[in-house]
Amino acid sequence: MKATIFILAIISSSLVYGQSEPLEFKGIVLGSDITLIENDTKYICESIKDTTSDHVCYRGRTGDETINETIAGEPVTFLALFYTKRKLGQIIITFKPESFSKVAEALTVKYGEGKTRTELIQNQLGATFKNQIITWRKQNAIIEIELYYGKLDRSAVKFIADFAVEEFEKRRIPALKERAEDL
Repeated sequence: MKATIFILAIISSSLVYGQSEPLEFKGIVLGSDITLIENDTKYICESIKDTTSDHVCYRGRTGDETINETIAGEPVTFLALFYTKRKLGQIIITFKPESFSKVAEALTVKYGEGKTRTELIQNQLGATFKNQIITWRKQNAIIEIELYYGKLDRSAVKFIADFAVEEFEKRRIPALKERAEDL
């Protein structure tokens, strides 16, 4: 009887653990404390005053060069970690659009089918392009991959914790009011 209860306890704890496995990118876990990264010499960490976060730690620049990092075997051009109240709320990883299909396929293998939508975007010359966005809802976060992330030569994967979105909403209205006072 005691052995049966012990086995059931192990099975149920492993089921619960499997359901709450943290979202992460190469060991950097959403919700983790900034102290795990802020002294890592690979990252530049700065305090910021923003509606989305309080601190950012990043590797690389937004240019064409790559950093010594990959996602799904493809070169990464920029990796940014955004912290809200010292907890990691958002991870943004950028890469070349040529790698989009491979990265999207790897995310689908790991997280299952995502919800796909398309948007038409336009460049400065008026040409239109179809931007593909795939979103997964997992635990208390969203994972999103975007073919064109702000520019036609940049794709991105974003991991966004719900607590970061909630904090953004709390900060957004006061920030808008502050800007309105500066008119």
